[in-house]
Amino acid sequence: MAVAVWSYGKLRILALTDDPVTEGGQLPLPPSHRGLPALEGLRMALEAILGRGCRAIILDMERVTYLDSADLGELFSCRKRLLHLGADLALLHVSGRARSVVEMVDVNRVFRMFDEEAEALAALGG
Repeated sequence: MAVAVWSYGKLRILALTDDPVTEGGQLPLPPSHRGLPALEGLRMALEAILGRGCRAIILDMERVTYLDSADLGELFSCRKRLLHLGADLALLHVSGRARSVVEMVDVNRVFRMFDEEAEALAALGG
């Protein structure tokens, strides 16, 4: 398993793939990007990564300080699309106010959430 690391606004995206030559990079933000916390347009960005042979995505949300209802909707949309394409999606380092929102609306029952990167990589890569 290889891991390509991508950046998308405040997110760090870890893409697990069987192709050791897949490289990460910076994904362009949409023109209407709101800046908080950069989840707008995430589904299209993840689809671009999946087009490179990735089978699982881990969203490292360590720098995300807040989530609103639009962001939660984008996360659910991403998860639904990735599952349809046969890929898995997990959340990493969700903390502070973002974690409070996630737990308040029971998102943690739908998404696999991890506090340690090694644990997330082992769970999705193995």
